[in-house]
Amino acid sequence: MSEAKPKNQSLLQKLFSDKRFLMILSLFLAVVVWIVFVITYGEDQEIVIHNVPVKVNWEGTVAEQLNLKPFWSAAAMDLDNLTVSVTVTCKPYESIRAGDLEAVLLTGNVNASGEHTLPIQVAHRRAQDRGRFQIDINSITPPAVPLFFAQLKTLDFPLETVIDGEIRVPEGYYAADILFSQRSITISGPAPYVNAITQVNAVITTSELLRETKKFEGVPVVPTDIYHDTPPFLTIEGGAEVDATVLVWKRAALRPALDFSNVPGAYLSRPPAYTISPSSVQAALPEATLDALSGSFYSIGTINFQQLAPGESTFTFTAADLKEIVFLDKTAKFTAEVDMTGMGSVRLTLPGSAVQPAPDTPAEGLRFRDVPRVTVVGPAESLRSLRPEDLYGLADIAEGESEHPVAVHVNNDACWVYGEYTVRVR
Repeated sequence: MSEAKPKNQSLLQKLFSDKRFLMILSLFLAVVVWIVFVITYGEDQEIVIHNVPVKVNWEGTVAEQLNLKPFWSAAAMDLDNLTVSVTVTCKPYESIRAGDLEAVLLTGNVNASGEHTLPIQVAHRRAQDRGRFQIDINSITPPAVPLFFAQLKTLDFPLETVIDGEIRVPEGYYAADILFSQRSITISGPAPYVNAITQVNAVITTSELLRETKKFEGVPVVPTDIYHDTPPFLTIEGGAEVDATVLVWKRAALRPALDFSNVPGAYLSRPPAYTISPSSVQAALPEATLDALSGSFYSIGTINFQQLAPGESTFTFTAADLKEIVFLDKTAKFTAEVDMTGMGSVRLTLPGSAVQPAPDTPAEGLRFRDVPRVTVVGPAESLRSLRPEDLYGLADIAEGESEHPVAVHVNNDACWVYGEYTVRVR
């Protein structure tokens, strides 16, 4: 024990007598002193912190109580993803990140509709950070957010067609119509601007020669006001584009014709004689439909035989009801006269026992009353042999009703029942 101390002292004396050791020790101590001096007395550094998320809260504000919503330009950043950059001053050894800061959009001063510029405030997230760094409030970028406040309104608008250029078709063809992927557009936005919309245009840009029906995809939708300007802050449901189909049809001279239903067997091969006015029209229709026509005859409607009385019967058909055709000569209606001259009629009673519920009607087992004075039309020689038992009916049972429509038929290929009838349940 007594010998260890001299040995340790001898070792220290030896080290401190070594010039290289003293040089290394001096350099180390100098570095340590320099670091301590820089930390304690060195100049602060400025750091720019990017992408600091901005909190936006409308709860409890006057704007929320007035049901005012914020709107901003499509070119501006979405409030839900708004961030700012800010410069902080700190010691060189500090590592400052976006998570150390808290940015808030100040929303409390909005008390009426209109334009408002709301400032952004950046502060330390934790109280203990206030001594670590200083925030330069003048460096906040962006320093504020311009917003427009109003009540939200949503309306539907029909689409109007605007042609930028010209729709051209070859000789003998016709640009019949333009069909859109949707007929109306739903637009939301500030109530004053939505109310200002007078028209919503689908702008088709073309100058090509269309030889057949063509679909244009991605046609822009443009809302406009009375000044032909587009109001700001609008949102178009489903996007600001639609698809448009330009129908290119073939021109033709057509001869109107009639179809008949519930035709007695004797008239299947020789339908009734009729005339139609006008007897010929200038029209346009799909080329495939035109190619399928026989002799350029185009059916304008169907007549049920139960509508045909003895003599001449007159029927009117509206041209607008014919959807797959355009009348180039402005035809608005057709008048058809069906000639059943020479036919007679008799009145017979439809026995209730000859009435049955129509197929798929859950009313089997019902007993029906007789239906007197049913009018049967046909040639005189066929009518003379008819009896009430030649009639039968199918009733369309309507739950909760006292009378039910009944389709009356006759067992004779040359005769038919004229008119509409109802039957009662016993």
